[in-house]
Amino acid sequence: MRKYMIVIAAAAIMLGFAVKAGAAESSKDKDPGKTGIVTAVDSFKGTITIKRDGDNKPFTFECESEVIDGIMTGDHVSVWYDRKGDKRVATKVERSEKKKEEKKEEQKKEEKKSEEHRK
Repeated sequence: MRKYMIVIAAAAIMLGFAVKAGAAESSKDKDPGKTGIVTAVDSFKGTITIKRDGDNKPFTFECESEVIDGIMTGDHVSVWYDRKGDKRVATKVERSEKKKEEKKEEQKKEEKKSEEHRK
């Protein structure tokens, strides 16, 4: 009887891991959970922080370094993530091209203003 209980417990644990792994994979295909401007990227700690559009509340996500490769402060991004306890773990971070173009235009305007000030 004891052997059967051990086998059943082991099967339940394995099933739990399989369900959890399937949920993590499916989050990459869902709509992004958060979209906003990157305020901090720390590849050493493996974190990215964003402020959502129209909201000043920062959201910090843990992630693997390859997930945030090429992402810089000031980029407009969409973040797909899973919750692991009280932590948000980013599974995918994608830069928005539209906001990137707007950022370049803003930089050009700032450069023109600084040139005018110098004259």
